[in-house]
Amino acid sequence: MGRGKNRFLLYLEENFYDQIYNSIKFYVIKNRKELIIDPNDLVAVEDIDVENLGLMSAWIDSKDDSRIEFDLHVNPDISYVEVSGKHRDREANGTRLWLTLSCKAKVEDEIKGFFVSNVDQFNKDTKQTKPLDEYMVPCISRSEYEKYANEMLGKYYPEAAKGDGPIDPHVIARRMGFTIIERSIRKDRNVFGQIYFDECTTTLFNDENDTEEEITIPANTIIIDARDKKEYLERTEFLYSYLKEKGLDFDIQNKDENRMSRIPGATRNGKEQSLLGVNIGQLTYSDWLESLNEEELIEDNISEMVKKPPMLAPEIIEGVLRKEHKLLLSDTSKSGKSFALIELSICFAEGLKFLGFQCKKVKLYT
Repeated sequence: MGRGKNRFLLYLEENFYDQIYNSIKFYVIKNRKELIIDPNDLVAVEDIDVENLGLMSAWIDSKDDSRIEFDLHVNPDISYVEVSGKHRDREANGTRLWLTLSCKAKVEDEIKGFFVSNVDQFNKDTKQTKPLDEYMVPCISRSEYEKYANEMLGKYYPEAAKGDGPIDPHVIARRMGFTIIERSIRKDRNVFGQIYFDECTTTLFNDENDTEEEITIPANTIIIDARDKKEYLERTEFLYSYLKEKGLDFDIQNKDENRMSRIPGATRNGKEQSLLGVNIGQLTYSDWLESLNEEELIEDNISEMVKKPPMLAPEIIEGVLRKEHKLLLSDTSKSGKSFALIELSICFAEGLKFLGFQCKKVKLYT
């Protein structure tokens, strides 16, 4: 999606929220002693609930008959009530856990038969064996980029070894048995390409009629949303001029969009190429253009604020807290948080120092 959760994770959350929620909750309740309870402090943990699923990533393996198996990594917010002491004092608390959900489903026109087969604590040291990530993209380590690229070129484009000019993707596609069609896919242009291995009927955007139309796509077809070369060049020139205006020094020598010497993980001039950032910025080119005016407005507002900074609210704890601001006091269970807040209330009421910081005398309300 360009940023945030991708469509696969959003689809799972929107359509299978209850199954994922119940699996996480059941696992946490069953294993609450290992996950939450410290036997030295607590008698029990009650009212356990899952406040947020926290879907982070997925690793997918496709099986026969349209079946998929995938590991879903989640970081949910867990709320609960701590019960402690002989009087069974109750105190609300919460935590976040890293869990792995082993899932299965069948992919047809939509995902069907989804269920969670197992839940366990996430182990970052466990080597991932499933070949696709949540974007359905094969997972290739950096060290294997060059190996796979050379294997593919050696099989479908051996003349590349001679270094005679840029690689023609249409030639590679034809030799692999694919046909490339350049046409519009979505009106908002947030889908750049699609591959169809089987003949099927789908909905694509028609530029001439400014409407969506249902068409049949032949098997082994690659559709690329490339309106025309002129538009590509216009966008490129505008982007270059915008970056230069912002004072960013960049390399404009890569005129061939098919070259791969600048992809992340590749080595160029003895240096490994890497991304400056991921999951940032706008989702589409049109969204980015619209955001430029907002960006200029923000810059103007910031310049004005630097010249005339807003008045700060008066301090109520010297050097720590201002009026109408928030203070978070956090520590482990039974560490004295409640008594500290009582002491802070007294300091406000009498204008005393709290932990060495002067408090302003204010009225307290309950």
